[in-house]
Amino acid sequence: MAEQTFLIHTDADGSLVFLHDDCLQFLYEHGTVQITRNADVEPDINAQWWVDLGRSGIYKHLGPFQTRAEALQAERNFLEREVLP
Repeated sequence: MAEQTFLIHTDADGSLVFLHDDCLQFLYEHGTVQITRNADVEPDINAQWWVDLGRSGIYKHLGPFQTRAEALQAERNFLEREVLP
């Protein structure tokens, strides 16, 4: 199995903040869980995929991307670089 790295930090109130990944579900056993979607990933009429980061409070669009997987990876990269400390 390939090694993975995850960015996890604590908010001012002590809450853990991280990008969801199924392999991190064990953390949910240690308290209340609130999962929030930070972006919308949708295709346009030309089947090009776009990321709308408005839900995160950042009014930015990423794209276009040829596949949904590329758009999701771009979303993750952006959030890890720009939103998570």
